[in-house]
Amino acid sequence: MPDAVPIEFTIRDYLLAQPEIQASVVDRITPVYPDEDAEFPYIIYQASKPKRQRDLDGEKSDIGDFIMTFKLVAKNFVQLKLLVKEVTTALEDCNDANEHYAFINVDVEELDQDGDPEQGWVSSDLVSEITFKYMS
Repeated sequence: MPDAVPIEFTIRDYLLAQPEIQASVVDRITPVYPDEDAEFPYIIYQASKPKRQRDLDGEKSDIGDFIMTFKLVAKNFVQLKLLVKEVTTALEDCNDANEHYAFINVDVEELDQDGDPEQGWVSSDLVSEITFKYMS
């Protein structure tokens, strides 16, 4: 079953389709750090390679897992906490499906907060473990 669309693009598009997240970050969800003068807030993501689970007979199943991490960056803690809540809720409620993937379960954990008061930004790291089904 070839992967036509990288699965992390599907998650990114799902997050951008959420009205609360869209209102906050517009289109600023990216796999690379933006320029220094980028507008806040924004989200940087990374994804592991999806790994297929195995059936009892040892054959690869149509169920897979991968880990996707997010760095949420905002101008202050209020903006950051609201964004963390919106992204966490959206990911944990994700049961979307398209022609390539159907999401079964998403577990999200907030790992770390950081900030640089002199530079005027704060950030939080989220790690999500995602279980999905290959649809094609």
